[in-house]
Amino acid sequence: MAAARLQKLEGKIVLPGEPLATIEEFLPEEGVYVDNGIIRAAIYGKVKIDIRNKRIRVEPLKSAVKVPRRGEVYYGVVSGIVREDLALIKLVFDAQMERLSGTFTGVLHLSQASDRRIESLYQVVRLGDFVRVQVISEYPLLLTIKQPQLGVVMAFCSNCGDILYRKPGFDHLICKRCGNKELRKVSIYYMFIDRG
Repeated sequence: MAAARLQKLEGKIVLPGEPLATIEEFLPEEGVYVDNGIIRAAIYGKVKIDIRNKRIRVEPLKSAVKVPRRGEVYYGVVSGIVREDLALIKLVFDAQMERLSGTFTGVLHLSQASDRRIESLYQVVRLGDFVRVQVISEYPLLLTIKQPQLGVVMAFCSNCGDILYRKPGFDHLICKRCGNKELRKVSIYYMFIDRG
């Protein structure tokens, strides 16, 4: 194998099925398979070559799926409001804003939505809101947004779809486009502040 091609291949990120070399050039190891004399990537990962021993392998880039644990904080999107007292939240990022490797959907019950008395989840979250949540139970995956650092961090206007802004000192969010005002349980980390 030419030195230039070998240098390009070492450390390259490959997809399953991608051809890497021939069995005349290398011996296959973990993460690869042989198809009609061609060594191909079996997994998504990084190519590792042992020149001295003429071996090639692909190391996985992702570790095992990390399951949400009790007490951990995540960011997610309100994907459904099943009843007035129950919302589904698809977890997307961990607390460090790193994308989750698996798909996890948690449940937010009305009792875990606010410290004040509320009649409906529509008073604290809406479909499509980006929220910061904490896991309070793993099986089933139950969530809370009661604490000040938890809650809605980004929301969109129910009328026109534009971003809603938080005005310090007010309980509601305001749409700058249409003037609509909406209630939410807002996190202290809300992203859009209207200081004007």
